[in-house]
Amino acid sequence: MQVKSFKPILDEKTKVFIIGTMPSIDSLKEGRYYAHAQNAFWPFMKEILEIERYDYFALLKHKIGLWDSLKTCQRQGSLDSSIKNKVFNDFSNYPQIKYYLFTSKNAYNYFIQNKANKELLTKDNYAVLPSPSPTYARMPKSEKLKIWQRTFSKILKQIQS
Repeated sequence: MQVKSFKPILDEKTKVFIIGTMPSIDSLKEGRYYAHAQNAFWPFMKEILEIERYDYFALLKHKIGLWDSLKTCQRQGSLDSSIKNKVFNDFSNYPQIKYYLFTSKNAYNYFIQNKANKELLTKDNYAVLPSPSPTYARMPKSEKLKIWQRTFSKILKQIQS
């Protein structure tokens, strides 16, 4: 099945992009990022930023935007392992972005497959976080949250100054 990513959530003050691969089937049905009930993304954001689920305006107040590495692809179900025929989003049109936070290794790997995107990364302006997806079960949710908290703590201090 052909699937298409959402438009980016950002404004002119956005300094950080949180980047996934492609919205899940649940997210596409709901028309919202990270809509699967078991995905930990929004609970992590609530813990880190004290914001509610789907509060894109609150994310933007923290200078954080959302987007996906892929513009379109073919995929059965929601698993990244079934992705085929990838078309990449172009992040080079957003020069105000200073940090790129990937919600999985797949999101990072797809991002750098686009040469223009890869050139945006330096050793200090990105991080690959453990996936908030329930399908990534190798690490307990509590440990994932600690990594997310450490990463956001460091970056938020830098973009708020």
